Amino acid sequence: MKIRRFFSVLSLSLLLITSLAGCQREKAPTGKEQTADGVYTPAVFRVSGGSGRVTITCERVTVQKEKVRAHLVFSSPHYTQVKVGNQIFYRQESAASKEKAEAGEKVEEGGEDTTSSFDVPAKLNQEFEIKATTTAMSRPYEITYRLFLKLKGSGSDPPRLPPLSRP
Repeated sequence: MKIRRFFSVLSLSLLLITSLAGCQREKAPTGKEQTADGVYTPAVFRVSGGSGRVTITCERVTVQKEKVRAHLVFSSPHYTQVKVGNQIFYRQESAASKEKAEAGEKVEEGGEDTTSSFDVPAKLNQEFEIKATTTAMSRPYEITYRLFLKLKGSGSDPPRLPPLSRP
């Protein structure tokens, strides 16, 4: 009797496991959905990481030949570069600095800018990581941020970003 019950429970368990094996969670968006070439304003832009002293905004996203680039603006003039994967992107000159240079006026490094701007590769509808270098401290320091970017009508709702662990 015990052996029969054991095999019944075992059979039911195996049946349940095999029936559930084909069930999968909905696939996460890959960020490779087709988006027409153009310049967009993000519908959702979320940032996690950093100390909280600096804010990062994304005023525009450019899509060209299926490549996505985000225009990131840091609320500090002390950011000199941003790494995305193995690529390094240097700070862009502001419009005010360019105008001064064109007018023949001397432009100091860092100038009167109160922000730092970068155009970097981005992923749509999925989290991606950047590492930004700041010179606001006694030595250059690399800070890790995780970003999520969504254009209106492109893919799923943003995931909740867990906080980065601090070393």
